[in-house]
Amino acid sequence: MGRHTLILFLLRKPQSYTAGTMVPQKTISNLASLSKLCRVFSTAGYIDYSVLSSIDRAAISNTSTTPVLDIGSHRIPSVTKVLSDTKSEDDKLVLEKWKQKMILKLGLSGFEEYQKGLFRRGSALHSNIENHLLGRSYESTSEILGYMHSVEPQLPNFHDVVACETKLNHDVLRYTGVIDCVAHHRKTGLYIIDWKTSERKKTTLSQVYDNPIQVAAYIGMWNNQNPDNKVSQGMLVMIYPDGAACDIIKVSEQVVGMYWQQWKNRLKLYWQNNLGINDSD
Repeated sequence: MGRHTLILFLLRKPQSYTAGTMVPQKTISNLASLSKLCRVFSTAGYIDYSVLSSIDRAAISNTSTTPVLDIGSHRIPSVTKVLSDTKSEDDKLVLEKWKQKMILKLGLSGFEEYQKGLFRRGSALHSNIENHLLGRSYESTSEILGYMHSVEPQLPNFHDVVACETKLNHDVLRYTGVIDCVAHHRKTGLYIIDWKTSERKKTTLSQVYDNPIQVAAYIGMWNNQNPDNKVSQGMLVMIYPDGAACDIIKVSEQVVGMYWQQWKNRLKLYWQNNLGINDSD
């Protein structure tokens, strides 16, 4: 065991925390090695309990013997924070090139206003979609009218809504996030749904970068908190500003499993970086 390893584990029922919460520093005698960190991530599944050992099921079900990642005084990160901080160097370079191109086009202040506008429109769009699904009245401002024209014809296909804009956390893997929607779609089962805006048409998983990983992370988080109403499939709804019909990209159970593994790898990397440990420790 490396002398710089800083991961601690507690064998207890974990307390729930939300984004930004400062987790109290624990006093515990047994320092855990990186291999134990790997064990927590390897046992935290989310779908098929039948293939898991009793220890694995405990890690998922959040029982009194759950091995919990102790992150000391570090803040619990959001899914988007983890994905942002663990992008590959190539992805970071692409993002930086796009940013510099936009600054050259709009100027720095113009680019900052552009980003604020994206957030404002996204928030308004999510609010309108939630109101529509829950049968509440709403109005569409000129800023999001095109987006609403894009998605509204598809909204009647979502039914038996379980949750909208719901903030949750994963008690074992210690991350948090806001799930856009949990609902049935055309009687094909229950989905974790993520509403996404795009200026370009996107119809395949290969075009949406880390978005499927985000969906898998939300599924794991939802199932950690809702063991009696688990979800095994996800959906990305691509919404366009020009009013073009939105595109639905489904993430099947089998594909979710692949992206869930990628998510655990990214989350593990995030904690390795933030807790100052690495595979050679």
